[in-house]
Amino acid sequence: MGLRQPDILRSEQSRWIETVLVVVGVIQLLGGLEMLLWPSFWYHTVPGVPQTGPLNAQIVRDGGTFNVAIGLGLILAARRPRRYLPLIAVAAGADLLHASLRLLSYMKGLMYGHATAEIIGVYIPTALLLAVVVALWREPQNAETARTARLEASR
Repeated sequence: MGLRQPDILRSEQSRWIETVLVVVGVIQLLGGLEMLLWPSFWYHTVPGVPQTGPLNAQIVRDGGTFNVAIGLGLILAARRPRRYLPLIAVAAGADLLHASLRLLSYMKGLMYGHATAEIIGVYIPTALLLAVVVALWREPQNAETARTARLEASR
């Protein structure tokens, strides 16, 4: 029996959400591991970071711990996004706070010259996570139950 149109749309929505969660999660995880294991390398290679002041390896590692946790959480949440909506919302909120701080730094003239890196590395992932939260929030509560039942039936 074929999928009805709403099921196809829901399935496509599910795929983009899972893709965003895995991609952003892997980026967060890898960035966090880099911060934890090679704080000096991270400090000197991420555009704009040296402008923020001298390297404090402990602070960089502290930030890395949060990125690792958020990355792992997003990767795990990709399997059942609706169920882990609160976790995804916390990750999106953390990214939104980070992006807001970066934007404020630009507006005050504390940061300059790295807009492309900021857009690609900070603002786009933040916007994608916020879009995921909105999409999941608007999705009917029973959609994941129906999706799980379809997956089970296809086995």
